[in-house]
Amino acid sequence: MTHDSPRLPEPPFATLLRAGLSPNGDHDIIRRSLTSLDALERQLALRLAVAASILTAEDFLGDPSALVRREALRLLATGTVVSDSAWAHVSTSLSAVDPLEVEAACFYVGESADERGRDAVSHAATAHDDLRCREAAVVALAQLGGEDARDIVIVALGDKPSVRRRAVVALAAFEGPEVDAAVLRAREDLDWQTRSSAELLLREG
Repeated sequence: MTHDSPRLPEPPFATLLRAGLSPNGDHDIIRRSLTSLDALERQLALRLAVAASILTAEDFLGDPSALVRREALRLLATGTVVSDSAWAHVSTSLSAVDPLEVEAACFYVGESADERGRDAVSHAATAHDDLRCREAAVVALAQLGGEDARDIVIVALGDKPSVRRRAVVALAAFEGPEVDAAVLRAREDLDWQTRSSAELLLREG
């Protein structure tokens, strides 16, 4: 005689995924997960909640977890600037301890062209200790545009190779003799990817 093994409880992430991704998703499960003590569960719930138009990611810019705040910033990088009250949280993220949070905040500023972040992104591009933040800031400056952004991007051509690669591609957003001269210098860069991008810009120009 055989006995069925006791059925183990389903992992909360599996329940949450099915609730959000099934044709008749259970929004109550998603809402409950948004208040979970587990940051990973809140992150997933936030992604599903925004996709289901249950709430806006602005509500989670002040979450206790950097993981959730990063998710909120990426979800908000859609071309629409956040409200003034939410901007206070974005501003805090631009100077956060977690470099990945700063990177996500720079991504938001660039994708949304939120001028309120210009000064912080400019500072990150020139002074942040983490390469990923400087790279993201350079990209954001290219999206914001302007002479000040152009000058910082040109200066970034003297940074580490990964930043130089971003900078030379970012120069495509700008025009002028300073840009032309910078691209010509980049064509002689020690990094082959930087040289390759500069050559491509010259051909397309």
